[in-house]
Amino acid sequence: MNLLYYTSLILLKESIFENITNQYDIQTINIKSLNYSNNVDYCDYINLNYNVEYYDNGNMKYEGHYKDGIYHGEGKLYYENGNIQYDGNFRNGKLNGKAKHYYENGILKYEGEFKNNNYHGKGKITYDNGEIYEGSFKYNKCHGKGKFYNLNGKLEYMGGFKNNKYQGKGKEYTYYENGNLMYELELKDGILDSKIFFYDNNGKLDFEYDFEQDSKNILKTLEMNERVLKIENNKILNFDQCDFKENIQD
Repeated sequence: MNLLYYTSLILLKESIFENITNQYDIQTINIKSLNYSNNVDYCDYINLNYNVEYYDNGNMKYEGHYKDGIYHGEGKLYYENGNIQYDGNFRNGKLNGKAKHYYENGILKYEGEFKNNNYHGKGKITYDNGEIYEGSFKYNKCHGKGKFYNLNGKLEYMGGFKNNKYQGKGKEYTYYENGNLMYELELKDGILDSKIFFYDNNGKLDFEYDFEQDSKNILKTLEMNERVLKIENNKILNFDQCDFKENIQD
């Protein structure tokens, strides 16, 4: 499209919008500040009204844009207690595009992309127990590439997900009480796939084990200094700090 023609078209749309706003005294936000990339067409704003809804207790329920009586455009939904619930883009009454979702106590739960009220696309969720997932979502489930963090904010897993489960290649991490990395596992579909990296209490690489080359052994016990790792059917059974060779079960 010719740049001059495109610029003239934008100016014409803004002029039309201002005339409509002035003529009917429609309460609105500055059109130049709107984000037109979030699944709400630029031209739609010409037909939008800005309004506020309230609960019976007097607390605000919704503030934002409407189209034909339906939430459409930038808006905020609130819990009945007055705390914000959703803040983002609506399309035909449902959240679409970028938005934020809050717990009823006002703490941010999710920030990212939505599709028809579902977490869908890139986003970050903080679970009520403090654990965090950041990555791709598909209809409210962890699906695609992502990272999972434990209660202490340490990276616990990085890799593929499918329907909230580890899928494909990934790495899992476990830490000492002092926060330093204890071991790193290379996984495939949630089970050991190739290498295991062991670190000492100071976070220095201490031992590397190529699991793939020894995969015929169904049950094995690895001993590194004063640490014991027991593996069965490619899954970690235990990782203990103990006296060397004590507590090892056949």
